[in-house]
Amino acid sequence: MISAFKNFSWKKHYLIFGLTDETFALLKTSEIEEKHRERAYLIITFLNQCYWIMGSVLGAVLGNVVPFNYEGIEFSLTALFVVLSIELYKKSRLHQPFLVALIIGLFGMIFFPPQKMLILSLCLAAFVLIVFKRSMQDAE
Repeated sequence: MISAFKNFSWKKHYLIFGLTDETFALLKTSEIEEKHRERAYLIITFLNQCYWIMGSVLGAVLGNVVPFNYEGIEFSLTALFVVLSIELYKKSRLHQPFLVALIIGLFGMIFFPPQKMLILSLCLAAFVLIVFKRSMQDAE
């Protein structure tokens, strides 16, 4: 997103600070006219940050008061990332990074120890994507 923010005014610093997974997904998948983009990005980022803060405070206050069965909730974050990844894949012209990540993720599940699978897979994916960035962009 740094390249998308580079021509923005002082707001780019807040946009970088307030960037979350959800904000990233919204900004990457939204189609906003260039002249309204900086303001729209600022509003989206600000609202998402407010929702995070309010949700955290509300959860901290009500978490010990309201009984809640957490069974099965851990899958919701995985489902969110799958949906966001599919949407980004559909909108992206460059599909190689998605395929590299998928292959490395499957490789990691088979060959890396379960406790370290995520971090090792992320490191390997970052390395591969950085090394082959130029060739993937040229293939576009």
